[in-house]
Formats: sequence, structure tokens, C-alpha cells
Amino acid sequence: MQGYVKYTQTNFDFLGDRPVNNDYNIYDGSLGASHDIVQNITQNVEAGYWYRDIKDADSDSCWRVFVELEKIFRRGQLSLFTGAGYDQTFFGAQNLGFNEYFRIGFNGDYELFRRFSIDAFGAYRYEDYPDTLDRQDDIFRAGGGLTWTPLLWLSIRGGYSYRTVQSNRPINEYSENRASIMFTVEPAQPYRASP
Repeated sequence: MQGYVKYTQTNFDFLGDRPVNNDYNIYDGSLGASHDIVQNITQNVEAGYWYRDIKDADSDSCWRVFVELEKIFRRGQLSLFTGAGYDQTFFGAQNLGFNEYFRIGFNGDYELFRRFSIDAFGAYRYEDYPDTLDRQDDIFRAGGGLTWTPLLWLSIRGGYSYRTVQSNRPINEYSENRASIMFTVEPAQPYRASP
């Protein structure tokens, strides 16, 4: 078993005469542990508590938790996870700011044949933006792919993903379908420079 203690403190000081959000500080402490339940099954757990001190407004706080179970197979792996906590959305298409979330999902991969493998993922996430007109979103994601490795140094992956956002503010709802082909080139043996 391995354990750890973590603490972060974040300060947000928004500039301008009319900032979108009030300034705030977040104090976040947590404890975590990882251990093998049985052979090839690992459990990762993290739990903590955060407190947000908001300038000129009521402060808020809540528990934060993350739990993951990972199973290793001879030819693949499967991971199940769930958690709740806070996040911050800045520097994107929309600066939505602080949000609280809950999520649950899975991801995994499996080697079908010597040079072919598949992967898949699925997740649900609920987000609440208390600083942005009480916006709540339900986000669903799913997808998968097939990877072919014709050479030791080359792999080709074809993938598909689907994402939909349902919101209490209909203007923010959308769905997207995405297909991709990715080529990865890496040396069969790492190159090491001489000292």
C-alpha cells in the first residue's frame, strides 16, 4: 500500500473595473492511498475537503473524493472510476469559471491479435457553475478505436467519439461526433545520448 498527503492553495485575482467573477482563494487538502485488493486489481482512493473564500460574497465548501478500480488482464486492462470535487474553466471558448462536478465512467483496452488492439471509454459528468447564472450541465461521452501496429516503430489508430451536453440553459446544449486517424512514430528502442 502507498499513501500520500496533498495540499493546494489557489488565489484568483481578477483584473478590470467589472470582472466576471469575484476574487477568491481555494484551500484544498486531501489524503490518498493505492493498494492491490487482489492480484491484478488495484484500488486508488483520494478524499479531501476544500474551502473557497470569496471576496464580498458567501464562502462555500464541500468534500472531494475520487475512487478508481483497475483490473489488469493478460492482454489488456479495464478501469472504473467515480469522483466529485471542483474544477475551473478559464482560457477556453467560454470562461465559465469555478464549477463543482460529479463524474463516473470507464476506460479500457484489449489486444485482439498480435498487431491489433481495441480501446473504449464512456463517462458521465454533472457540472454546476454557481458563479455563472446557476448553470448546470449533464455531459455524456463515449467512444472507442482500433489500433494496428504494422511495424515496431509505427502504429495507426482509427477512432470515433461522441459527446453531448444537456443544460438547464438550452442555448448551451450541443452534440458532436468526431472521427480521427492518428499515426504514431516512435523508435523501437529509446535513443540515449552519450554523456
